[in-house]
Amino acid sequence: MTPHKAVTVNWTDICSQSKWTDEKGLPTPKLCQTRGFLTKDTPEYIVVSASVGMDAENDDEPFGDSTAIPRGVVQEMRFDEDEK
Repeated sequence: MTPHKAVTVNWTDICSQSKWTDEKGLPTPKLCQTRGFLTKDTPEYIVVSASVGMDAENDDEPFGDSTAIPRGVVQEMRFDEDEK
């Protein structure tokens, strides 16, 4: 089993568009949810990885499909204590 905790993170993403529009058509930030393993935790950001190698301690590249999320956009982070 991996030593990394299973986590669900709700966060706000930046949205943009490159077309001319009126005020009603302006983009708005989008609430997103990412689930996976908390593989990095710093004061500035976290990294959630969808896959972690079963022998991560001995693997040169043990993490797959990873997303770095700045802490400033995190709305909620929940740990799934049933998975480890």
